[in-house]
Amino acid sequence: RVPIDVTVNEKPTVSLTASNPNNAICGGDSVTLSANTLAGKPFQFAWYNGNPISTPPIENATQTDYTTQVAGDYWVKVTDTINNCETIAGPLTITSYTTPVLSISSLTLCGMDTDTISITTVGNIIGSISTINNSTAGSVLLNNSDLIIQAANVTTDQNAVVTYTDGNNCSASLQVQV
Repeated sequence: RVPIDVTVNEKPTVSLTASNPNNAICGGDSVTLSANTLAGKPFQFAWYNGNPISTPPIENATQTDYTTQVAGDYWVKVTDTINNCETIAGPLTITSYTTPVLSISSLTLCGMDTDTISITTVGNIIGSISTINNSTAGSVLLNNSDLIIQAANVTTDQNAVVTYTDGNNCSASLQVQV
């Protein structure tokens, strides 16, 4: 009998993560996908926006990270370039949501005036919030699909940004001058 030496090489350990909360993008935004591997080995990466068994890799997507504006399922194939062992990780599902739209983009109010701005594309209202970045200029209240903006009684002109963020974490902003 002749002894045979067998070497078993470890496959790369890979986890996929997305830079955006809940693996979601709002219309026109982008998300960065990351293939997290153990450091110390040279790896080769190939990203796919479909099952790698039946889909060719994304052209020029050969780095640890891949940035996209397209919703869908993503996989990555990671190859250890020393021993040629590979792992396919995925899918990581990216969801796209509609960005809220306000009926206007800027507003001028006189002190103590109130105006109501319609949110023409509301998005997911569950968990939605409205904020104003300069409370000395006034306040904002979210009422269903309207923003009610109350200007403060100011002695000098004030500028503020009112932001509506829907339950999907997509937002729209409005410039306000009081």
